[in-house]
This record gives sequence, structure tokens and C-alpha cells, in this order.
Amino acid sequence: MIKKIVFALLIVLLMFSGCTNISKENNVSDSKGNDFENDVSSNEIKECLSYSDDLEKNSCLEEVGKKTGDIKACDSIQEKNSNLDIIKARCYSYVAEKTNSVAPCDKINTDDMPLTQADAQIHMIKRSCYDLVAELTENPEICENIANYDEHDEIGLDSESIQSCKNLASGDISKWCDTKENKDSCYFNFVKSKKDEKFCEYIKEIQTPNKVNQDTCYKEIAFSKKNFELCEKIQNNETKDLCYWEIATKSGNPEMCEYILNNKVEGRHEYSYTKDNCYLNYAKELSNENYCDKMELLEGDFSKDFCYYVLALQKQNKQICNKIVGQLKKEECYKRFGEEINKPQEYSVKVKANQQWTKTNLCVIEGRSVNVSATGSIQYSPAEYSQATPKGVSDSPPANGWPCNEARGVSLILKIGEQGQCFEIGENKTITAPVEGEIFLGVNDDYLGDNSGEWTAIILTQINECG
Repeated sequence: MIKKIVFALLIVLLMFSGCTNISKENNVSDSKGNDFENDVSSNEIKECLSYSDDLEKNSCLEEVGKKTGDIKACDSIQEKNSNLDIIKARCYSYVAEKTNSVAPCDKINTDDMPLTQADAQIHMIKRSCYDLVAELTENPEICENIANYDEHDEIGLDSESIQSCKNLASGDISKWCDTKENKDSCYFNFVKSKKDEKFCEYIKEIQTPNKVNQDTCYKEIAFSKKNFELCEKIQNNETKDLCYWEIATKSGNPEMCEYILNNKVEGRHEYSYTKDNCYLNYAKELSNENYCDKMELLEGDFSKDFCYYVLALQKQNKQICNKIVGQLKKEECYKRFGEEINKPQEYSVKVKANQQWTKTNLCVIEGRSVNVSATGSIQYSPAEYSQATPKGVSDSPPANGWPCNEARGVSLILKIGEQGQCFEIGENKTITAPVEGEIFLGVNDDYLGDNSGEWTAIILTQINECG
């Protein structure tokens, strides 16, 4: 309803006054004029008047007027300062809205007021009150109650206010909003109250961020009507996907997820507005792994694998773990049920001193833990004391020119894949595989022609098929 606009826009602006409504919940009849309701409001008024604090007392009376439409609550509000005057004016406006009567508006006192900020607000409340009742009753004649505030031109309360009110009462929204400083916000509020998307067409801003614009307008009305076809009017793709997302996730219809176009959001997280996450939410909500099947991204956070993992635990069904493609996530899933489907095993490899890299024929996947321990001694030059354990040569620090520049000279080194990053292993080290590929062990020496001997390395890991 438009009544929620004209009145609420100004009232929200007035809340800086510090007044706090004190809500009192009572079961009262909704029928106006009902004796029971009158008795209840009278009792509430008496209770409010029992408060010693003026602000608490008057805020309580304002709430009674707003809830019951009893003008006596407003009449009981004391007028001691500007803040209390504003509370009283607001109370009369609430009663006018509740009763569709212009009489409470007439009681808002604006006579002989100096032009202070608070008093200007009371003038605005009174004008808004007439606007509201004129619109509710569709009676433009009520607009004549708005006085011609020539002496208050800087408030914007002049004779044009009467015509503006008549435009509103007669349903000419375009003319009414054209008198407003922020026309786009005016139309947007009518969209929300009237649930009519035609007002979005009047908004000039199209996609400007942090402003009311046509896209957000269509999104708002599409969501309120649960009408995904209105999302098609949105020009910005991200906003359009958000429109589909909100309707899909709140409508209870998982098939709506299919309308979301984007499925690749940088910095993915659970609340990314993507097709996958829409299906993920329904899979969890409905405890149905079939919605995981519709997801596109196989591995990673909030992917199809993650969906199966969550559903397996949610339904306590380890068979769902078998649908997981990623080996690490599959193993983790089975482990949650007390099963280890790929236990770590030890593999012995001889590392030749005169060979730069030794193939192990052991392949691991990205993220796999690999532990290597090594023993033995090799000869790295003809000199009698030129021997090295896997730790390398103590007086040969890392340097450019070595196969692995960041490792000690003549130490045991490792890489994953032919072109993989190298790691210094020494006598014992555990690494996490940065990529998927075959494990290679080597000697960090820049000349292998005079080397001899071998080390024995024990690799402890969970291997996978190469290639």
C-alpha cells in the first residue's frame, strides 16, 4: 500500500530524535469501535501514564495509539519539549492511518511555531498525514487541508504541496514522484508497496551500484511475486543471477536453480549466487543427493564432491561416499565411517649417486602427504673423504647452479612430476604434494660423472595410478 510509503519515509527520518517505542503485546480485537478493544486501550493508556519517565511514558502512549487507533492515547501525550512534540505528532499520524480519518491530522499542532529543525519535522508529519489519508480514502479534497506555508518555503511546504497531495490521491503516481528530490527512490517505494513492476520503468538509473536502479527494482518485485520471468528484465548478469537465486532458494522449487547462468564465481564460498550452490542448498535442505548430481563443478570447496560428502554424513550412508570423484575427499568420507580405503604403504627405492633423478613409478594426487626417510652414503668425488649421507655436505650451502638451488649440496631431493617443484628431503621429511604426478628422487649435485654408490629411501604414502 502507498500508505506505507508517504508516512513511513518521513517517520524513518524522524527516528534520530532518540524516541524509543515500548511495545506491549496484548490480544485485542481488530474490530474498530469494539467495546472490548476500547477497554483494553483505556487500560493500556492508564499503564503508560503510570510511568515516571516522560520519554518512556509518551513513547508508550504513542505505541498504544499506533496499535489501537485510540486518539485518547495521543491526547494524553505531554508537550514539554520538541522531542515530545514530535512523538505526539507521530501518534496522531498513526491514528489517522489506523482510522482513515483526517481528524487526527487536524490535531497536529503547528500554530505559531518557530522555524526550528524539530518544528519543521512536525510540519512535515502533518503534511504527510494529509497525504496519507487522501491516498487511503482516494479523496483529493482532503488535500485542501494543507495550508499554504509561505513563511516556511525553505521546508518545502508551499502551495505545490496541495497539488502533490492531489496527484497522490487521484493515483497519478508519475506526477507525484516528479515533485520529489529523489524520484527514483519514490518510484521504488511504490513498487514495493503496490507490487507493480511498471513503476520500475520510470527509474532513470539502470545499473549504478549503491543506488536505487532499475535492476534492483525488478529484482525486488520479482522476488516479492516469486516471478522469475521478471528477472529477465535485469540487465546486469550478476544481479540477474541473484534474482534467480533468491527466487529459487526461497520458492521451494529446486528446478528454478537451472535458470541461474553463472557457475564460476571468483573466491567461491557457500553463499555464492551460483547454480551449483543453489542445488547444494536444496540437497542439504531436502536431504537428497540427486540434487548433487545436477552440480557441474566436480572437486573443491562447495562442489559436487562436497555435496556428496555432506549428504553421506547427513544421511549416515557411506555408499554415497563412492560417488565422490576426488580421491582425498572420498577417503575422508569413508574415514568418517571408520573405513580406510587407501592405507599408507611403504615403498623402498634405491637412489643412484650418478643419476640426476630416479623414477619411483609411484604417483600421488595433489594434496597427498608424502614422507621420505633415507639412509646410506654415496661418494661424490674421487677424494678419499668425499662421502655424503642424504643430509648432504655440511660446508655446501644452497647455491645457484644446483639442480635444487634451495637445498644443501649433495643432499637427497624430491620433485613431483617431470617439471615439478623440488624439495630438500635429507634424512627424513614429509611434504604435501603440490600437484598430481610421479615421485622423483635425486642427488643435488651439479656434476655426477665421478659419483658412485646409492642411498636407500623409504617412501610412506598412499599411491594412485600414474597418468
